[in-house]
Amino acid sequence: RVKMMERGMMDESLRSRVGRAKRLHRPSLGDDWARDGFASVRRGDFEAMAARATVAMRRIDAGEFYGDDQTRPAIVENAVEGSIDWEALRGLDGVKLKCGEDDDGEDVRLTVGDFLAYAEADSFGDDSPLYVFDSSFADRRWGRPLRRCYRHIFAEDLFGLVGEKTRPPYRWFLVGPKRSGTSVHVDPLGTAAWNTLWRGRKRWVLFPPETPKKVAKGTKLYAAAQDDEPVNYFVDVLPKIDAMKYEFVQYPGDTVFVPPGWWHAVINLDHTVAVTQNFVSRANFHRAWTLSRDSRPHMTRKWFRRLRRDPDYADLVEEARRLGPGVKNTKLADLLSQSFDSSTLPQTSPKKQESSSKDRKSRHHYKKKKKKYKHHRKRRGGDDDGDQQRPKKKARRRDPPAFVSSEED
Repeated sequence: RVKMMERGMMDESLRSRVGRAKRLHRPSLGDDWARDGFASVRRGDFEAMAARATVAMRRIDAGEFYGDDQTRPAIVENAVEGSIDWEALRGLDGVKLKCGEDDDGEDVRLTVGDFLAYAEADSFGDDSPLYVFDSSFADRRWGRPLRRCYRHIFAEDLFGLVGEKTRPPYRWFLVGPKRSGTSVHVDPLGTAAWNTLWRGRKRWVLFPPETPKKVAKGTKLYAAAQDDEPVNYFVDVLPKIDAMKYEFVQYPGDTVFVPPGWWHAVINLDHTVAVTQNFVSRANFHRAWTLSRDSRPHMTRKWFRRLRRDPDYADLVEEARRLGPGVKNTKLADLLSQSFDSSTLPQTSPKKQESSSKDRKSRHHYKKKKKKYKHHRKRRGGDDDGDQQRPKKKARRRDPPAFVSSEED
């Protein structure tokens, strides 16, 4: 009886934490997250959708990707090294992951332990459960093993030239309970995307770029007051859409490639673990440039500067000049009109670049240590009575070390 009482108290505590996250993420629903009954009375409709016929997507090997047609979607094979299973996530029990946003755009987070318990309880019967979509995993210590579990076959990422702080969010770690998913959308700024699945099954639908937005979203096909969550879309709306589409199931080990401009939506048929990333390659540079120059002018100027510094991107520099600066983007227009010779830049050998990088780190480490030492000396003040200050000794000047190993850092 004591164990049952403790278990009941733990369940109530879990429900309270998850309930708070749900109210922050979708305050309009309150506690009514199971009103359509997809986990109860309409469970059969969900299972029927999961078993619905699909198309046979074309499959290519990872080594053939860059020689293939990148304007068509595909499932890329042999792109995964290792795996992350549901059980492996339990080692991250106390780590908090993003599972939504509130009305102010602030992240809503739950610990991994709470989120797994929520998913394993059939998401408390929610029609469209919370979905972990965390972009910080690559910068955090616990995310290092995740990055080693997939081989990055999409090595060409031109947005990487502007740096991590300037580019928009572009990669996410995904943990999705059954019935969770993403609504119909096009990836931003003309980027393409890949999605590697480690656990469970995902059902996808893709529409070609020429498909009208209202058709892909099925805007006129929803019933009055019907929710527009992915589960409603896949079960009730998608079968009514009379347009060319690719509907298929992704299995563990599959990497789905989505070309730029393609409308797509995803729903999780099981509990899933995946990683996804948006990227720009030469194949979609034209679209990415035209969309970025108006919506992200500062980033686009920095992007162009980085492109013209490398002779390997000379063709992209000429294409950017041909496409132009867009509307009312005078700073970018001036930059595009400037002549620039990348051969005049000082060439630095890779070994020297590595050495200068370590020197910068050692100087930063030295300055930080010196500042802390000065602060400590300043606080020491006078003698034990407090009447008389100790004479200050002239600090001996020391040069920063020329090299500090990564172990010392």
